Amino acid sequence: MGFTIPFFNKKNTRLDYFGLYLTDSSIFGFVFKNQDGITTILSQSTYSLTAGFDKVLEDVDNLISELELKTNLDLERTIFFLHTWMIDQETFEIKEPYKGIIQNLSKGLELKPLGYIDVFEALERYFVEKSIVNTVGIEVNKSKIGVHIYVGNRIVHRQYAARTDDAGDDINSVFRNLPKDIILPKTLRLFGDVDKAELASQLAEYSWDDKIFPAHPTIEIIKDADLNLILSKTCIFEFNTNENSKDVSTSINTEFLPNKLNETEPPSQAVFGFRQSHDVLLDEPQPQNEPIRPPVFELKTKIKPTNNRLSFIDKIKNKASQISLPKNPSSGKNKIIISTIIIISVIIGLIAVYEYFIHSLHIKIFLNTTQVDKTFEINLPIKTSNTEELAIIKNIANEKYSKTIPTTGSREVGEKATGTVIIHNFDNTERTFTSGTKIIKDELVYTLDSDVKVDKVTEKTAGTKESGKKEVGVTASEIGPVYNAKSGTKLQLDSLSDALYYAIVSEDIKGGTREEVPTVSTDDIEALQSVVEKQAKDQTDNILGASISEDDLLIEDLVDVSLSKTSFSGEVGEEARSLKVDTDAEIEYFFLKKSSLTKRLKELLSKDISSEYIVDPKHLTYTIEGVDAGTNDVILTVDTVALTHKAVDEEDVKMKSKSQSLKLLESKLISEYGFEHIEIEQPFGGIPFLSNWTPLFTKNITISTSVRQ
Repeated sequence: MGFTIPFFNKKNTRLDYFGLYLTDSSIFGFVFKNQDGITTILSQSTYSLTAGFDKVLEDVDNLISELELKTNLDLERTIFFLHTWMIDQETFEIKEPYKGIIQNLSKGLELKPLGYIDVFEALERYFVEKSIVNTVGIEVNKSKIGVHIYVGNRIVHRQYAARTDDAGDDINSVFRNLPKDIILPKTLRLFGDVDKAELASQLAEYSWDDKIFPAHPTIEIIKDADLNLILSKTCIFEFNTNENSKDVSTSINTEFLPNKLNETEPPSQAVFGFRQSHDVLLDEPQPQNEPIRPPVFELKTKIKPTNNRLSFIDKIKNKASQISLPKNPSSGKNKIIISTIIIISVIIGLIAVYEYFIHSLHIKIFLNTTQVDKTFEINLPIKTSNTEELAIIKNIANEKYSKTIPTTGSREVGEKATGTVIIHNFDNTERTFTSGTKIIKDELVYTLDSDVKVDKVTEKTAGTKESGKKEVGVTASEIGPVYNAKSGTKLQLDSLSDALYYAIVSEDIKGGTREEVPTVSTDDIEALQSVVEKQAKDQTDNILGASISEDDLLIEDLVDVSLSKTSFSGEVGEEARSLKVDTDAEIEYFFLKKSSLTKRLKELLSKDISSEYIVDPKHLTYTIEGVDAGTNDVILTVDTVALTHKAVDEEDVKMKSKSQSLKLLESKLISEYGFEHIEIEQPFGGIPFLSNWTPLFTKNITISTSVRQ
């Protein structure tokens, strides 16, 4: 097998970088290079977080392994890409717990963080390049949606809203409360998490308020591959901009160092247009005798060895110069001795270089675990402000609501039919009929409009009789067209005999109409009030917005919504096709800190296990099964499941692993420490014989622990 010494290799002008884009439910990884001024994505992949940020280390490790396999590269130089809500907009530092997560990733996976970039700031530069002056960036996350309104090549408004089942309502709640001087662009560009297509489909079908979007906005998706390239180009652009603005005549500019900041600059100063790597590195001391290389790019000037550390070639030359040559150089024996000494020196030097700089070993330890299931009742005080102790924090939020529903009540309206009839009297006496007297046709009833006196019957020749007659107006007793009657229709006078009295329609009875109109019902009032109360409860996360952080656990059982200043657009019985309510909602909510609860549960579990075992917070899960609220305290019933294992002294394992046969190392460590399983990796391969043994130096041995669930 061939063996090369890095010192003799020509330095590659190409630089490869690993970009890690974090969201609250996914991780996007991509490897990119910059060569001859061209930025290229070598490989990219996306992983969903298996258990949120609790197992992000394992998820990122799997992502890196996949990319390293595809690119045949060792990924170290890392740029983190973060959403705006992960960054403090005043100090420009990464918020907790994300800063701690990045620190753990950098240390646990041996990454060399160069810094971080706000994803939307990268998009802003992209918008400028593409001459996009006005747009709305919709940042997609699992738990929240970010709205970035970009007008006139600058951000004029930025707001986050918690995600519910209706993304359109979430975004609309932001637009509805915008200052009046902001004019919304007509294009929405979606970027971020993996469900962008589903969200775009929802927004395409959403019915926007005409006051917000008179015409339906254009929905565009920034694809993951395109976004990764945008982020890569932004990073290289910032590198080059900063490099060109610095004096490269010296060997190393301390402003570029990851942990050695220029003493004249404040610690929070940004480098390369993004935050420098000291913000994400753990505070570890740097070796005093080794020169520190710039973390981002190779300087164009040659870096000369420092006085206190000679290069490998200089060391060999110095060793050779210390050998006393014999006075007779022509002696064959002396030549052999000199050659042998030089060869042995070179071999020893090569072995020393290999062992100190190259020979490395990673031991992945799978621990034997014991699952512990416990249920705890934890009594917590109620506080009205944040506190470091574990407590239930009480807060109040106010929100205005407006809701409209179609009415379900109805009533019949219309006109009564009217006309005139002639009353016939065949009786021998005159008859007076008073106003309101009923005249009937089948089941239809009419009434006389006024009093009327009808003469008696009169005798005619040959025994014929002529009835007394009188015309009078009539009105139908009910509304409806059924009461309309044609001229000549015969009607009965109340209950009188139709042989003596009857009426004939003299002029059409007409004008009867009937229709059913919608009205406000009591059920509508009650239903609308219930809908608003439910909407307020369902959108609690949306209302609370940024006041609830990733470390806050909302106690949903304690959320209480009360409505005040409620006004309806109509009253019961009033004609209306819809009913609208305007109300003020006061939401009383309670939450606690997840980190504090995890810490308390770990303490409680530790009391029930052997002292040689520890509880790993990464493998601790809990469920709140019961909430009993009092006036000043709350009792939580918490079901807890945790994996426990023996503590591992990594330094002791390293000491006992150095200078050992690889074939025997696994059985030795399992026998001595009781590990379940061990996997051994040699990142840089090896050379015959030496690679069959573990490194001589513990600094070249790294250890990681894991459990099998």
